[in-house]
Amino acid sequence: MSSGRATLGRLAGGTAGDIIARHTSPAGDMQTRRFIVSSALALAVAGCGTVTSDEPDDAGDTGAQADAGTCDDTLVDPANCGSCGRRCADLPGVDGDRVTCSAGECQVAAACRAGLGDCDELEETGCEADLTDPATCGSCDVACSGTDPLCGAMADSWACRAACSETEMECSGTCADVAEDAAHCGRCEHACGGGDCVAGQCQPVAVATGRTDPVDLAVTADAIYWSETGSGLMDGKIATCPLPGCTLAPRFITDARGRVGVLAVAGSDIYFAGCSGDSCDDQHRLYQCPVSGCPAVPPIQASHPVGWVALAIGSTHVYALASTDLVGCLLADCAGTDVRWSDTLFGGALLGVALGEESLYVDGGAELRSCPEAEGCAAPAVVAGSIGVDSPFRAHAGRLYWFAPFSAGVVHVMTCEAASCSPSLFATESPGVSELEVDDTGVYWLNASEGWIRQCPLTGCVGAPAYLATRLTAPKALALGEGFVYWIEGSDIRRVAKP
Repeated sequence: MSSGRATLGRLAGGTAGDIIARHTSPAGDMQTRRFIVSSALALAVAGCGTVTSDEPDDAGDTGAQADAGTCDDTLVDPANCGSCGRRCADLPGVDGDRVTCSAGECQVAAACRAGLGDCDELEETGCEADLTDPATCGSCDVACSGTDPLCGAMADSWACRAACSETEMECSGTCADVAEDAAHCGRCEHACGGGDCVAGQCQPVAVATGRTDPVDLAVTADAIYWSETGSGLMDGKIATCPLPGCTLAPRFITDARGRVGVLAVAGSDIYFAGCSGDSCDDQHRLYQCPVSGCPAVPPIQASHPVGWVALAIGSTHVYALASTDLVGCLLADCAGTDVRWSDTLFGGALLGVALGEESLYVDGGAELRSCPEAEGCAAPAVVAGSIGVDSPFRAHAGRLYWFAPFSAGVVHVMTCEAASCSPSLFATESPGVSELEVDDTGVYWLNASEGWIRQCPLTGCVGAPAYLATRLTAPKALALGEGFVYWIEGSDIRRVAKP
């Protein structure tokens, strides 16, 4: 029941397989507020399956493919190749300006990006081969050996060489220009995952495009999941694609919903907030389904008259936060073990939650309260010194992180020990920060007003925080995955490599 993302690596305050939880306002607007939580839970993703919804679909659409709609000739249209919405440009390593469609199949081989090739001749894998590697140097059937064991750039292609030039770095047999090599960007083995490398820094790349009002995002070890409101009444959806991105049309886990909001993935299950009716007059519900697809009537784990503002999944429990209540239940039997705790236990209206290694932290507007994750919040304890910790906040490796206004043009990123909080300055930022994430690789934050994502290592900022992405338009739903940072921007889901 955690809305956001999960990865195989350690995330904020947990171990391998952490899960994140995210945003909805107390007023019920499922797009305005986001909180992220991590936990210690190993993840796996089940296979595809038929998807249904609460209400029978008169059109007979199972939701197994993305929006059908009206499209051009599926035999030759690269934007609808073989079926509506199946974009050849989304295949891995393909140059979208050059790829074509013939007889309903994407013609990949002649449309590979520089340094890539289609050696397995499988359409679905796109341009999967690295032509800068000594095993496939410049061509699928050329392997470097003997007196020319290295592979390096030669004119407009790649060829075997005896040594690298002075401007290149040898990276596992490849002579790489780390200023522009997307497989070795800035340093050896630092891959941009489909993005370009400019001046030694990886650039963002879209992993899902053309979605209709995406709301929230979750990332696991091998898939991305998101909620989207759709284009009309009762058009809310929960969709997924395998990583590294949507090479084919997304698969719907459920569709034909009213409104959808926060979501989270735990093992082979997905939890999400939504309504079966457009006006949500039948309560805001928390659903649980297999990632392979929801049954005709998704199981309801909890309901609330206002709406869920955050979800958190720990190693044993699921927690759902509304403005007036915190609901907890066992992962193994959520509907049969749920307990509800009033906001009065936490000092006021509930604003956010974060999971540490063994504790759940709750923001009730005053001092934070902490509860044993495995036991629940019947008797939350005040976190000493935490009066200034505001949502969104995160917990990781025994520390708390949050934003604090400092002056008219300055916001501080603050940190303190979670056991007893004595705040200290971590970094300085411009106003407009709205999202914060922490894992073993550092502290990441999103500034929606400035349109950028920045990062500092856990040891602190040396000089200024690093810019990972800039000139973004209304970014939201920041999430950390293995090696990459993800977010929603307009109708796309994008990512950039971690430093």
